[in-house]
Amino acid sequence: MKAKWAAAFVLTASIVYSHSSFAGGWGSRVELTNVYPSTSVNGIYIAQTTMTDPDQCGLQDFYVLQKTHALFDEIYAIVLAARVSDKPIQFHVAGCVNQRPIISLVQL
Repeated sequence: MKAKWAAAFVLTASIVYSHSSFAGGWGSRVELTNVYPSTSVNGIYIAQTTMTDPDQCGLQDFYVLQKTHALFDEIYAIVLAARVSDKPIQFHVAGCVNQRPIISLVQL
């Protein structure tokens, strides 16, 4: 009986901790300053004039758009369109890779 309660407690604690540790958040709607592919993150590094780090990943120099994202092609197309047209863009970031925030959503 104690083993079941201990397992339930560990499972509940891990769900609560993982949910709160990657809450994420929206950055400011600002212009892009740099976009380039990187094999170290299997995706694209993206920089803006103002960066945010809601999950305290550690570095605020680039966001990462991972190729494993379900909407990678669509988000990357929006990023390139914003870069070429000098339009401001806004990212929602959640989670970390290589101490940098991971892009989860985008708005023009």
